Amino acid sequence: MPLQKQSAMEYALQYTKRYTEIEFIDSIPKELMTLRIPEGYIKTENNPEYIVTGFEEAKELAGFVPKIPKQLPESFIQRSIAVLIKDGIVKINYASSDNTDKITVLQKEADETFKPSSMAILGKVNGNAAEIQSPIQNTAGILQGGGVYASTTGIRSIRWQQEGMEYAVYGNVSLDVLARFVEALSDGPVEIPKPEEPLTQEPNPEEAQDEPTIKVPVDLEVEKGDQMNVDAGHSPWKLDPVFVAQVFVSLQMSPEGIQGDYPIDYEDFTMVKNDGVKAIVETDNSESPVKRGYLERLVRQDETGIWTVVGYDPKEDA
Repeated sequence: MPLQKQSAMEYALQYTKRYTEIEFIDSIPKELMTLRIPEGYIKTENNPEYIVTGFEEAKELAGFVPKIPKQLPESFIQRSIAVLIKDGIVKINYASSDNTDKITVLQKEADETFKPSSMAILGKVNGNAAEIQSPIQNTAGILQGGGVYASTTGIRSIRWQQEGMEYAVYGNVSLDVLARFVEALSDGPVEIPKPEEPLTQEPNPEEAQDEPTIKVPVDLEVEKGDQMNVDAGHSPWKLDPVFVAQVFVSLQMSPEGIQGDYPIDYEDFTMVKNDGVKAIVETDNSESPVKRGYLERLVRQDETGIWTVVGYDPKEDA
């Protein structure tokens, strides 16, 4: 049988590549593994990571005393300590005794106001706002410099700021284990909201929470079609509730369609609630006719599900 590569189904089309001839060699040729720097260029390191021998050396390089968890979950031990000089980040790596489960703690002095990723669930750590991603989809704040790659399968993270410091804990473990690490580091509880049930066509008023002033009619069949398009790699912006809210508000301002830039910038929208199924996005932009947008994952309630605007609160002066 010839070797072949088959693509995923997309719009009822599937491509197959077959290799009829292939030659195997014992090792990769040295010339392919040698770095040749073109004339006029030099090799630089964007964010070198220095392995240190202890916390005193880490303090000298980072400029602060690193904090460590008071009590590690069972079977975890500290493996290494490193400092990312460029961003002033201390990176402490932990692993289980069999080296299968790994957790990394990042910390640095907070240099900007905490703003969670638009793709994250919003929780609390020791009373402070926290960003919870399961798995990591967007990197923000300390995670951008900590060497985490978005959408890495099975990698979860919790990020927050506390007493002038920013922390992030991530690893290939469950959120429960991650939360235990965070509690030991923050000296306080971790609050992860439980997802609410998605809105039905006839919600019970007695059970309704965070109900919008104006409900937006939703065609579930259309949403299912949009979900299939996103699954096929199209319109990935529908996985971002802030982006979905931005498009909705823009269409309220320009019902005939959006031409050029969006009338309200993405940065003008703020996530105020996200439990993974329901989300609320606000904007204080004076030009916006909408104060709050209410969104839900109606088709699929996980990180692959699209967001849909189900209602909104108009500006009082709109």
